[in-house]
Parts: sequence; C-alpha cells; structure tokens
Amino acid sequence: MTYQRGVKVLVAAVVLGAVEARGDLAQYVDVFTGTAATGHTTPAAACPFGMVQAGPDSGNYNWAYCSGYQFYDQTVVGYSQTHLSGTGCTDMGDVQILPFTGSFSVRPVYRAVDKSRERGEPGYYTTVQSLDGVKVEITATKHVGFYRFTSLEGRSLKVLFNPASGCSAGFGHPAERDVACDVSVPGRIRGGYVRSAWVRDRPMFYAVEFSRPWTKLEKLPRARGEAQDASVVEFGPATLEVRVALSQTSVDAAVRNLEAETANRGFDRVRADARAAWNALFARSTAEGDETQLKNWYTSLYHLYFQPNDFADVGAEPRFTTLSLWDTFRAAQPWYTLAAPEIVVSEIKSMLELYRKFGNLPRMSYGGGYVDCMIGEHSLPVIADAYLKGFRGFDERLALEAMVKTVTEPHKGR
Repeated sequence: MTYQRGVKVLVAAVVLGAVEARGDLAQYVDVFTGTAATGHTTPAAACPFGMVQAGPDSGNYNWAYCSGYQFYDQTVVGYSQTHLSGTGCTDMGDVQILPFTGSFSVRPVYRAVDKSRERGEPGYYTTVQSLDGVKVEITATKHVGFYRFTSLEGRSLKVLFNPASGCSAGFGHPAERDVACDVSVPGRIRGGYVRSAWVRDRPMFYAVEFSRPWTKLEKLPRARGEAQDASVVEFGPATLEVRVALSQTSVDAAVRNLEAETANRGFDRVRADARAAWNALFARSTAEGDETQLKNWYTSLYHLYFQPNDFADVGAEPRFTTLSLWDTFRAAQPWYTLAAPEIVVSEIKSMLELYRKFGNLPRMSYGGGYVDCMIGEHSLPVIADAYLKGFRGFDERLALEAMVKTVTEPHKGR
C-alpha cells in the first residue's frame, strides 16, 4: 500500500483478462492537466500505449509547443495523428488535417475555436470551430485517428490535408523526403514520407479514408519548407467521418491497420472501446480519497499509460518507443512491472533492438528511433529491475553484453 497526496492506493493483483470492473474510473481524468505553459501535455484522443494520439495543434512556434497545443490559444491550425506528451523537446505532429467551410488566403490556416465547447476525456476530444460552424470530434484506436466532422450550419465541408506537417519549432527541420500520394481510389489517400526534426530519419506511412467520395480534390502550391503538396478535399454538407491510419512499415501496412481496427466499427463504438481500454487499466489499482484526490490519481495514471507507444503493426510483435528513460526509470518503469507487466519484456526487446542498430542502449527513444539526449544510462536499471523481479523472454546474454558495453565503451556524445 502506498500514499500519494493523501490518496490511499492499493495495487491490485494483475491477472490479464481477470481484472474486475470497478465502474467508470475514466470520469476522474482531466486530459487538459498540463496543457498550459510548459506542461507539454496534449488532450489528444488515444488508447493506452497506442501509436496514435489524434488531437489538436494550436501552434508550432517555440519550446512551449512541444506537444503542439496550448490550452489558452483561441485558434487551431489542424489536427494531427501523433503527439509527444510531457516531453521537453519537439517532434511528431504527423499527417495533419483541418476541416473548414468557406475559404482561406494564407497558410498556415488559423481557425477560431469556441473554448466553452472544448471537451476531452480518455479516448475522445471535441471542439467547435466557431467561424466555420464545424463540430470536431476525435477518437482513436491504437493505429487509427478517427474523426467526425459535422457542419452545424449546413455548409459544405472541406478538409485541408497536409501530409508534410510536423512539430519542429526551434529545430528548423521540415519534411525532407516523401512518397507521392496515391489518390486513385475516390475517398482514400495513400502515401508516406520520412521527416526529420528531433528524431532523424523517422519513417511514417499513412492511409486516409473518408466516409464518402469527395466532389473535388485540389492540390495547393507548396508553402515554404514543405516537401509534399497539401490538398483541399471538398465534400457536401452532410456529416463526414475521416479515418487516418499509420504504419512505420509501409503504405499497405497502414491500410491493413485501418481495416483491422475500424472495419464495421462506427465512431461511437470506437470511442466506447477506447474508454473501456482505459478503464481496464485504471481498474488494476484501487484508490480511496475525495474527488480532487481521485482526479489527481487517475489523471496521473492516464499520463503514465499514454506512453510508451507501440509502433508495431497490427498482429506484429509489440515494439515500444517513446522511452524517455532519463525521466521514467525511477518511478514509471517500476510501476509498469507491477501494473502493466505485459509491456515490460517488449520494452526490453525494443531497447536491445536499438543496441543492435546503434551499438549502445538508448537513453531516449522516440518515433522508433534513437535519441542521444540527456545524461546517464538509464536503460540499465530498467533492465536490471525487470530481471530481478523475474521477467524473462528476452535475450539475457545480449542484455548483459549491451549493459556492460554501454557503460564501459565510448560512444556518440559520451
């Protein structure tokens, strides 16, 4: 039994598939905690440990926009599929879309939002773009951002599609290479690119599917620094659903991820399933306290389970990234061994995969890549802690070799 700010917490015995339901614990989560100043969190819709965090981008100007969003901003520039949360550096913001009505003359396009109608919960985000009269709703599976756009005033909907988007403020690295979009199937856009920002040479492939064929698709002149054309896709006034699937493997894999996770599943079903996934994790520990204390506890758990992120395709062996080990080794990682043991071995395997590729264990890993940032070698206590607690299933000899080599041989930056 442990205590956090007066909250009595009991870690339940974790038996996967046998966790008792304990009500709707997601009601205690405030997804906007940390989204102002330099809290660097995002209200994006996501599933636990998911690859996708689909949500709003309100700017990309300076270090305050590491997550791409600031709570007190009155405008939005789009909604992208990946976001870092709680980090001190800028990246992600992949495959941005922006619904609108009417027209625009300059880019980036800023659309006013009605902050009084902005809401969020685990697995769901909504706002209203006031001047457009467009209600935006977002939910997610592990690999798919799922959008529902409603024209509240009966005007025709348009979508600005920007595959070269990215949070890179302060780094000056726009999209560098791209694979041309394939729009041969009316209603679906396929493509991929590699973008450089903080994490270099990070592949991302995507498939975008609309709930009905567009009436017009117009490519726009490239804005400064863009390596891929943006497009405006036009539709009628009826409610439009958009699904954006991601893969680090291929465009075809992105399509398979989309079909595997959203075929025959409507928006409301996906939203309910995402909330249920969060509740299942929250139920692995019980907490007693007043409402404020419970909000503190379950919001903290929510941020804890927002990452690491599984970048493997559907059906593949999990491959975890967003391992901010300099920050997480002391508390988050030991907690995972207690309350999310199913990810621990895959985390270690992912670290060893980076060791094979780069010659030393990671300090940080984002976007499936290696980031030589911060001090120390904090993957070592994570591996040792898991091993001493009885976790097996990874190459133990390779892990020991990697640990010894990482701390005894010079390598980049050390």
